[in-house]
Amino acid sequence: MKRLLFISLVIFEVVCHAQSIDTASPEFITAVGRYPQITVPDITCYPQGLAVWEGRYAFCFYHKGSCVVVDLLEDRYLGDYNVPCASQDKAHSNNAGFGTEYFCGDSMFPLLYLAECGGENKCYVLDVYADHAQCVQILRHESDTYGWFDWTVDRETGCIYTFGTRKGTGMYVLKKFRIPGVSDGQEVVLTDNDVLAEI
Repeated sequence: MKRLLFISLVIFEVVCHAQSIDTASPEFITAVGRYPQITVPDITCYPQGLAVWEGRYAFCFYHKGSCVVVDLLEDRYLGDYNVPCASQDKAHSNNAGFGTEYFCGDSMFPLLYLAECGGENKCYVLDVYADHAQCVQILRHESDTYGWFDWTVDRETGCIYTFGTRKGTGMYVLKKFRIPGVSDGQEVVLTDNDVLAEI
């Protein structure tokens, strides 16, 4: 069943560019105001992570792993699908962002990093298209630091971050890692030995 989605708000995608881990500044990427009518699927779960490529292609991820893709310049719906590797019960899809590596020569977009933020707090590395995606890698972080944590990627520095609350304190902790390459394997476990910086 399709429905008309009316969005009359402004969408901002902000990427943090950091000279060091403790001095970050946001960069304005794109804004969409008074968004027009677009016919999209009627998804019962609520939207979470949003990644926009080159100010045009928006990938909106929903709680439980659904994705809707729209063309912001042509104001049209392109496709929707369920993220293939995401647990439909645990995938909160909290954050989404593009890295720098392309999976193959046919890939239209660089790899997309989707934070599970639930279950095992995994990060899904996806080769995305308008009508489907394939999971090419799963990232995990093994540490006693966090009560819960999330992931976010910084394509400009080639780093990925985990952030969340320290167990038993409620204090926030941010850890910086090198983004693993696809050649590092289908599942990569990052430990505290891999941390480049922490605040």
